[in-house]
Amino acid sequence: MASTQSSRSPLTAEAASIPILILLSLHVGLFFLIAGALFPTDAGMSIFSPALKAEFFLFLFAVLYLFAVLYLLLGLVGVVVPSYARRFGLALSAVAVPFLVLLLAAARAGDVSLTRSGWFLALSLLDSLAIVIALLLPRIIGHSPHAP
Repeated sequence: MASTQSSRSPLTAEAASIPILILLSLHVGLFFLIAGALFPTDAGMSIFSPALKAEFFLFLFAVLYLFAVLYLLLGLVGVVVPSYARRFGLALSAVAVPFLVLLLAAARAGDVSLTRSGWFLALSLLDSLAIVIALLLPRIIGHSPHAP
């Protein structure tokens, strides 16, 4: 008896995940913008030097995530190669997740109360993790051995 393979290839699964990635990237970008606007009222934390405030990095990540939304939209229409857009999103989220974890840990260690911006930082962290999972899951499923 011949083994039946799934009617959906990993390529179509990756293409189907683009609208989800657009929505998640848009959420993360907006959450970073809101957290960057609220962060100075919650904490005056600086990173690396007194001149580099944490909100600068939050706004930088917001701009990069909104650029990722544009890049994914262009990949969806066919203007750019969609795999490059997914790789950019994976690299961006792979950098954003540790940054958010370290920022939240530093705020916790420094007894800084993130009453308003903390929720948006946590939501950004969860959405960034969801982006990593959404990007890696089709690859993991595509490389798994198929049952006969």
